[in-house]
Formats: sequence, structure tokens, C-alpha cells
Amino acid sequence: MTNKTINLLNKIYKNKYQNSYFNNIEIKNYFKKRKEKYFHFLKKKLFYTNNKEKLDNTSKYFLKLLKKKIKKNEERNIFLYYKKYSVHLKLKKEYNKKFIKKSNKEMNLNGYLYFASLIKKIKKINKIQKLNFLLKINDYTTINFKKIKSNFDKKIYIKNIQYEKKLIMEFLK
Repeated sequence: MTNKTINLLNKIYKNKYQNSYFNNIEIKNYFKKRKEKYFHFLKKKLFYTNNKEKLDNTSKYFLKLLKKKIKKNEERNIFLYYKKYSVHLKLKKEYNKKFIKKSNKEMNLNGYLYFASLIKKIKKINKIQKLNFLLKINDYTTINFKKIKSNFDKKIYIKNIQYEKKLIMEFLK
């Protein structure tokens, strides 16, 4: 993506998407650039790189849930994380059992990728909310794209983009 597009995304993200307005040309350019980035990413040969960055507790929790079938209480927890993210557009590295932050540091980028993949499985969130959430998460990961190191994370990023595209196509019908 061009620096202009990244700067625009940064500005909008910092304002928490409030009072954001895109004209038709900007929207077309934005999705055109994302599509180019996506296909460029697919053409690249993925090689295994060991992600030396340690995962924080919240990211570990999301990764654990990503690899198994989600139970009702875990679905409720993901929904509570979703509500926290919707308000602040950030999640913290660590929360207690009552979902009060224990740390002021932000969660790793990997955690946001895992979180976006988990949202697909939550029944309490409708498709419009899922699309809105995915657009925000994918914008954030696009801004910080160079920090995605491992193949596993890159594949999750691709799946999130594909799911976002699927939801957009459903609403365009």
C-alpha cells in the first residue's frame, strides 16, 4: 500500500473511526490497493520463520481457543473482549477474571489476528458487526503488516481478508 493510504488509515484509526468520510474514489483506491497487497502476498512463497516474539496472556488465550472448539463460556468471554475492543479499539496484554485490565500495555499484533478469526464463530454478533470489526482489525494489521513474521500468522491474515471480502460481497447483493 502506498504511504498516502497508510497515513490515511493511521489518521482514521487514531480518531477511532469517528467523523470519517470516504468519497467513492477513495473507497475504490483503498480496496484496489488492498487487493494488490493481498495478491502480492499470495504470490510470495511462504517460508517458515520462527516467531521469537513472546505472546502475551490475551494472545495466548485467543490462540488456544483458535485451535479447539469453543464452549459457551468461552464464547461469552470472546464477546466480552469484542465489546472492550469496540469501545477502545485496543486490547491489553492481560486481564483478570472480571475482564479488568491488569496491564496498560497493548496486546501483540498476533493476538488481533487470532481474535479476528475467533469472531467468525460468535453467534451473538451479527454480520454487519462482524464486517465492521473485521474492517477495523484488518486496517490495523495492514498498517503494521511488516510485523507479521510467521507463516501461521500470515495465513490467518489471508483468511481474515477472505472472510471480510465474503461479508462485503454478501452485502453488495
